[in-house]
Amino acid sequence: MERALENLKRYGELSLRFVRYTDMDKLKELIRPSGFYNQKAKKLKDVASFLDPTDKVQSVSREELLKVPGIGKETADAILLYAGNRLNFVIDKYTQRFMRRFMNIDGNYDSLKKFFEESLPKDIEIYKEFHALIDEHAKRYCKSTPLCGECPLKRLCFSAGPSF
Repeated sequence: MERALENLKRYGELSLRFVRYTDMDKLKELIRPSGFYNQKAKKLKDVASFLDPTDKVQSVSREELLKVPGIGKETADAILLYAGNRLNFVIDKYTQRFMRRFMNIDGNYDSLKKFFEESLPKDIEIYKEFHALIDEHAKRYCKSTPLCGECPLKRLCFSAGPSF
């Protein structure tokens, strides 16, 4: 997905307006690295149409977003947090993996979301930064095959254990 976003940035068009009005084949070409680009291009077009005008993101509810084909809980919460600047903590595979390993909490989307939203200060910038830090940590150290020996949190981590 990151390579697809980089393609859009390099093309100079990372906007809902671009997704709305660009040719479907061009959009598919740009997002090809994300995999399943045929389905994703259609879903991106649907989301971009739903969020027209773009400032609709400021008032749309989570429930409304979840009714749009292609938008699940993670995407809805990301839209609300990052585009709508609203308090919605985003749970993704990195957050789930990190929580399972670091704190021995093997929760589902809703239970982890509740955990973070009840534990963190009610501050949009903290939500954004905390989510980004977890993702970056998981990409760098807490990979599918973890790099516990290199991890700066290994002494605090449940999964890394006392051998580190």
